[in-house]
Amino acid sequence: MRTITNTDLAVTNSAKCDATKTLFTAEQLGQFATEFVVTIDAKESGESGTGGEMGGEAGNEGRARGKPLPASRNNEEIESARLETRSRQNGKQQISTTNAKKTTAPSQTVKKQAPTKEANEENGQKSEATKRDPKKVDPEKRESGTPNTDSPVAQFVSRLIDTAFQQRASDIHIEPFEQGYRIRLRIDGLLQPGPVPPKEIAGKLSSRIKVLGQLDISERRLPQDGRLRLDTVFHTALDLRISSLPTLWGEKIVLRLLNVDTSHRGIEHLGLEQEQKAILQRLLSQPQGLILVTGPTGSGKTMTLYSALDLLNENQRNISTVEDPVEIDVHGINQVNVNPRIGLDFATTLRALLRQDPDVIMVGEIRDLETANIAIRAAQTGHLVLSTLHTNSAFATLERLIQMGIPRHNLTTSISLIMAQRLLRKLCIHCKKIDNLPTTILLEAGINQDSLNNTLFKAHQEGCYYCHQGYQGRLGIFELIQMDQKTLQLLEHGAEEISSITSRLQNNALRKAALEKVIQGITSLQEANRLTLMEESTL
Repeated sequence: MRTITNTDLAVTNSAKCDATKTLFTAEQLGQFATEFVVTIDAKESGESGTGGEMGGEAGNEGRARGKPLPASRNNEEIESARLETRSRQNGKQQISTTNAKKTTAPSQTVKKQAPTKEANEENGQKSEATKRDPKKVDPEKRESGTPNTDSPVAQFVSRLIDTAFQQRASDIHIEPFEQGYRIRLRIDGLLQPGPVPPKEIAGKLSSRIKVLGQLDISERRLPQDGRLRLDTVFHTALDLRISSLPTLWGEKIVLRLLNVDTSHRGIEHLGLEQEQKAILQRLLSQPQGLILVTGPTGSGKTMTLYSALDLLNENQRNISTVEDPVEIDVHGINQVNVNPRIGLDFATTLRALLRQDPDVIMVGEIRDLETANIAIRAAQTGHLVLSTLHTNSAFATLERLIQMGIPRHNLTTSISLIMAQRLLRKLCIHCKKIDNLPTTILLEAGINQDSLNNTLFKAHQEGCYYCHQGYQGRLGIFELIQMDQKTLQLLEHGAEEISSITSRLQNNALRKAALEKVIQGITSLQEANRLTLMEESTL
């Protein structure tokens, strides 16, 4: 056996290049030469019995025959060749990772390429841009769950909410149809046409709003409810209640806008007459009793209750509410949102609240006999209870409770006040016109002879910049039944005294309150007739 020399390696490399027509690079040739040396050394070690892993069977055979070990390449040189090969292979991996097309000698090691001046400047520009505008985030670093506020659909939804708030809308209706989407705004109690969404984003409006309300955007077969709070462009906090409903052509979305600003709430802003306001304030100062606010949906019952709570919200009172859902978040009041799906209904929550040492309890709505019984017992045991019922008049509230199964004697000992209310539209002070109606029409409408000399007004049909069809804003009208001694005596006699009770209610009926607003020039006779004429005929 002979030792491989550098001359042999050179001859071998030359022959290899000739055979492959110089298809190998210098780097590949260097690697081939090293591998050739390692292979030859391994074979020699195997024959001599000192090869370890690569010698194997040849080394064992040599030891078995007792042959002397021949001269071989030093083990240190073999290990050096192996390390050099591994270093070269690692260098290849680094080059392929950094995409650097660079040729190195077999004995050289590959170094990591330093960032160029241009790359540093580009990274510096990105960092400075992010510092200048924190909202501009690198798209690669944007979280998948963060809503994109720069998309066209997000900008349209933001503008829609700001427009609805500016026009004093109470609700936003987004309705899908076969030919497209329709948006309407409920302004002063009546629906008005809203902005038309572009076709390319109309179908995405429901998903955007559901994302804002943290609803399940993948569920389109079942109704969902949610809420969110945001700040408008007018720097006003706004609560929105979201309701989705699957319809024939898609999901209908309704947004209820609730102004969080407490300056818009208060007993003085409701529209109560001076006598009515004095009665309400006196009964709210009592330590116990049941005060019921009645009326159809959209008649302002919620705002009346929250105005009363704002008046009662003091440090020495423990106030708790049970609502479905919580309309407005009020600091200092313990508010509970019922969840019937887990068994947290009005009755269950009320029983728990009675063990919480309450002073004032507000029940969002009395819907069943169990809730009514608990509310009445709470009022009888030293608590002030506020609640609502969906009835058309104050007297109909008594009939409704009796039909539920509440004994008459419980009503007379628990109820302090019943308030029926409506919201009528106010005339725009910028464009209202004088209404010259004949005296006979005014008398038939119920206006007193003494008020015929007052100047009456009507709405401008086209309206102006400040209003919608001549009306701007709404004001409450109220009908009060106070459980005084006379009313209690009439109620205890039963059905035969209904006519007497009805005649007493005429003095505080909704119709009279509406006509009073007409005489004061706040609203028109047409608006009073629209809102109360049917109510008066049913008494």
